[in-house]
Amino acid sequence: MKWLGKAILMAVWLIVATHLYAIAWSFYPDYFPDYPERAADVIIWLCAQMHVYDIESVTNAYYLVLSFLPVTAATFLGLLGWRLLRRHRKRQ
Repeated sequence: MKWLGKAILMAVWLIVATHLYAIAWSFYPDYFPDYPERAADVIIWLCAQMHVYDIESVTNAYYLVLSFLPVTAATFLGLLGWRLLRRHRKRQ
């Protein structure tokens, strides 16, 4: 695959996985981590900078922004593991 195809595929993966994580988190909040109150303050401040004040939009922004972080970390760790596994197989 060319690098542009890989980049587009990665972007699509991050968008879809983040949305699925946010949906699962909104339905089952007890199974997901609690973030510090400061994270909510920053997201509320960012929404206020964009003149978004309704609670539904702020809640959606909260779920999506804080879902992006673990999805990105898990994707990075998965790609790193895959790369190390492939490198190990080449050496044998």
